[in-house]
Amino acid sequence: MAYVRTITLPSAAPGAPPTRRRDTCHRIDASDLARRVAARLDAIAHDRLPGPAPACALVLVRLAVNDNPRVLLPTVSARSMLPMIRKRLAGVLRDADRYAIVGPTEVLVLLDCVESESVARLAMIRLLRALTFRSGGEGPFAQFHPAIGGAMPSAQTRSAEQLAAMAEVACGIAGQSEDRLHLVVGGAAVPDHSELVPELRAAIENNRLDVHYQPQFSFACRRCSTVEALVRWPRQPGSSPVAPERLVDVASRHGLIQALTRFVLNTSLRETRELSRFGPDLGVAVNLSPVQFGDADLPDVVAQALSVWSFPPELLTLEITEVSDLRDAQAALTAMNRLRNLGIRLSIDDFGTGFSSLARLRAMPLAELKIDRLFVANMNRSRTDLQIVRTVIDLAHNFELEVVAEGVEDEATVRHLHALGCDAIQGYFYARPMGIDNLRDWWDKRPDLGALLDDPSA
Repeated sequence: MAYVRTITLPSAAPGAPPTRRRDTCHRIDASDLARRVAARLDAIAHDRLPGPAPACALVLVRLAVNDNPRVLLPTVSARSMLPMIRKRLAGVLRDADRYAIVGPTEVLVLLDCVESESVARLAMIRLLRALTFRSGGEGPFAQFHPAIGGAMPSAQTRSAEQLAAMAEVACGIAGQSEDRLHLVVGGAAVPDHSELVPELRAAIENNRLDVHYQPQFSFACRRCSTVEALVRWPRQPGSSPVAPERLVDVASRHGLIQALTRFVLNTSLRETRELSRFGPDLGVAVNLSPVQFGDADLPDVVAQALSVWSFPPELLTLEITEVSDLRDAQAALTAMNRLRNLGIRLSIDDFGTGFSSLARLRAMPLAELKIDRLFVANMNRSRTDLQIVRTVIDLAHNFELEVVAEGVEDEATVRHLHALGCDAIQGYFYARPMGIDNLRDWWDKRPDLGALLDDPSA
């Protein structure tokens, strides 16, 4: 592990100015990289960071080279390919990120501000794509096929060398995996359920997933106006069931989340549009992970799906789960504004369970907030939860946003939310998630909550 020795903290006095390269703002010496890592670890250990999340990730990129078997090429190293590597790294790294060449075919990257595991993994996927290339133009070439291992610290991670060793272990595991990626957090490998990846990839490609729909009841319309699309994986008989949360996690960790989202988006638009021929003209809400809003192609993908299925854009709601996970806030806002300009509604899901900046809420072109079931379920028994629900409703209305309460499971909660001015509800009391055929049957005998609200004797 030569690079671990390279990254050992130098004896220079703390606070000494770093040695900067002239060729790029991202490239620095390994000793300077070590100083930056040490400073971050010290801030984490002494709780000097804004917010509760880890503040960095250290990523080791091992640029394995697969030579063209027809041609014998000279040994190719990261240093000899530095101009190409520098150009490609510049396209995916942020201003605060840094990298150092630490071996003949190794690059060490410091992702300076990483709020969550999903954000770190997305950055690693981008690095993998950027550094998978061939040298040699149209003639003899060598194919770079990197393995990427990442490490995120905990409060117990004491040194740059320790974090580098974690990245080394993760990179070794990545080199043996199909996806060439592996992430370690706080000294422990993050379970990635990689054994499910080939089966899940095949299920997505062959349309062997299902979409279920959970209806929402609008107090203003006095009817079901929207259904939330929820993905399900009906595996082969004898196979263990996979929870939806685990399915999405596996897709996120292994670069399948875009394909999974396209499947859910197109399936839900097609099925609900077909349902409108039988009477109900329903809106549909589709969940997206925060990292997907950094994808510049997202608005085009959504616009194409709307066009293919002749789906009115004002009936589509895209739900984002946690705004603190937005790695590139400006890119996300650009994508959101483009989506909003298409006429699509944007919603913050599970509001209140994470770190959602009011400044970001003000900047984002939102139409809706969804209150997490964690607070709704106990609002009639917990004064604190009731205050949270009331505050979120008032906050949303002050931002001119609609409010949907999730996890509504009894009549008393329905009445209380209506009295507080909530705009819509979703939960088992009204309807459970169901397939499209069951949704069509449910529509004919759906419960009339409007009559319940009008009953003065209740």
